[in-house]
Amino acid sequence: MSVNTSNSRAPCVMRSDVYEDLKNYAESIGMKVYTLTNMLVETSLKMLKEGISPNEMYILYRVLDTLTRLVEIKPKGSWRELGRALGTILNGMVEEKDLNIAIMKTLEIIAMTKGSKLGTKTSIQFMFFNESDANEFEEFVTSLLETTKAKLNVERISNVIKLSSSLP
Repeated sequence: MSVNTSNSRAPCVMRSDVYEDLKNYAESIGMKVYTLTNMLVETSLKMLKEGISPNEMYILYRVLDTLTRLVEIKPKGSWRELGRALGTILNGMVEEKDLNIAIMKTLEIIAMTKGSKLGTKTSIQFMFFNESDANEFEEFVTSLLETTKAKLNVERISNVIKLSSSLP
């Protein structure tokens, strides 16, 4: 006899204020608390299994919100101005202690690439086909870092730009 685990239930305990917020939100979108809780927990578990910490989950949300705001204001002009605009928005939305990871995640999303992590050192590389694109991106990243208090290193080797941090 096999057990159908999809209909099995197990208790989940949370603070009462969190439950009330969850219940109110679920009701506002016409969903049951049980269904919403399972969706949130399943999604979070998938992200945890991919190596994304709970803090990084929140930062990713803030980064996506930041990129949305950047698209809304549509900065005109040079890559330098675009970097400054993005840096200004990130400064206002992300705590200083999270700026390094927020900038790395933002650039990963923009470049549709994934950085690498070795111990406490995180790095991401951007490769370009021509020097002009590499110059523009380097200008963008440099102005972004100048506008924030992030502590990241930018290294340029030919048409490759490497951004790294030894901070968590």
